[in-house]
Amino acid sequence: MRRAGSVIATAMLLGAPASAEESLDELVGAMRLDEVVTILVDEGRRYAATLNTDMLDGDAGSYFFSRVDEIYAPDEMVQTMRDTIREELNPVQISEAAVFFSSDLGQTIISLENSARRALGDPAVEEMAQENAKTMDRDSDRFHLIEEYIEVNDLVVRNVEGTLSSDFSFFQGMASIQDTGSDDRTLLAELFSQREEMESDTREWLHGFLVLAYQPLTDVQMRENIAFSASETGQALNQALFVGFDRVYDRISYELGEAVGFAMQSSDL
Repeated sequence: MRRAGSVIATAMLLGAPASAEESLDELVGAMRLDEVVTILVDEGRRYAATLNTDMLDGDAGSYFFSRVDEIYAPDEMVQTMRDTIREELNPVQISEAAVFFSSDLGQTIISLENSARRALGDPAVEEMAQENAKTMDRDSDRFHLIEEYIEVNDLVVRNVEGTLSSDFSFFQGMASIQDTGSDDRTLLAELFSQREEMESDTREWLHGFLVLAYQPLTDVQMRENIAFSASETGQALNQALFVGFDRVYDRISYELGEAVGFAMQSSDL
């Protein structure tokens, strides 16, 4: 963090500092949010296919899938993330985060994470990654570094809470179309009854993903990544990303629930 601060101070001495929007542009570009969203859209299409199989007996029809393409609107998703970062971080934090992710290490981390996320779209790769994580030496430095990264960013709890929120939104959306009403208290109780299992599954997935993604990093680079995550700026950015993606997925999930509800109604006609 001190290194990032010194770079910013030097830039300010050499010339006028970038405007807040310019720094935000730099951060959004350095984090390749458009690329991240493209990956998430591909995941969303696969999820929609699963919904078609599991909930619609494979009879969703072309309207359902065209609606899915409208729901996973990349420009809107990126804009939501951009707006949330602007709300959650102050201008200095945005500048510091942009410096980190524009660095060689920052760009390497983004490339590795995106590549791993794409690769996990293949069930065979995901199974291999999970197996590698399960057989990893629990006493190794790398295992402890991955555990530290998970804990510093509160990844298990935040991911589970996000999943619970999006699941709740999905069933609310479906109920709104089926006109059955939504017993929110019962629904929440049912969802929260699964929390312990979700936490276990999430930790397992995170281990597989991070072992795969960060395999090329040295332990020194891992520690630099953790140090940034633990800094005030890193914590603010982590908060912003989870808030932003919660907003993205709550909307998407509600509208997907509506789309499933419509498809169910159509099949009953």
